[in-house]
Amino acid sequence: MPAQLRRDVTGVQGQHGEVLTEGILSTRLQEVGHEAGGFDYTGRILVIPNSVFLSQTVFNESFRKTYRHHGFKVTVEAGLDPTPVLETVRARLPQLCPDADKTAERYWSMIQQRLQTELPSREATVGVETTDIAKITFHVTVFCATAKAAGIEAEITTLILATTARMLSEDRAAAHA
Repeated sequence: MPAQLRRDVTGVQGQHGEVLTEGILSTRLQEVGHEAGGFDYTGRILVIPNSVFLSQTVFNESFRKTYRHHGFKVTVEAGLDPTPVLETVRARLPQLCPDADKTAERYWSMIQQRLQTELPSREATVGVETTDIAKITFHVTVFCATAKAAGIEAEITTLILATTARMLSEDRAAAHA
């Protein structure tokens, strides 16, 4: 199998797995699921004909097993100023995803060297956009340990929802005053 090593996590034809064995005719993968951005073993073994690796796009996803760029969106109702929410999230991001994390920095550098490519910045970002039905969507991207991604997403989502709820409550109180 070209350019694959045992323990690599590979994606091909929508299937994802850790390479177990490589043979002349096929490669065996221990399937991994990607629910919530994780890498949980499903218990299934995939047998992929090697011809698939020559005719389809193959993704080496090994680096995502430990650290990854984790992006997610939180959509809220329209009618509020997103600036205070952005400021609140931006103030909290450094505590959740410190840029000074030496392990993340080393891993990011190793990924770049191994894949021989430039990666997006490790800096956490938050932005805002509107949906086609005029709701407000906050989009967040963090470079973090894969094991911590779901927790970071939950904390930031909770922060966004709590901030918007507080703002809506304050707006309602001001309207009734």
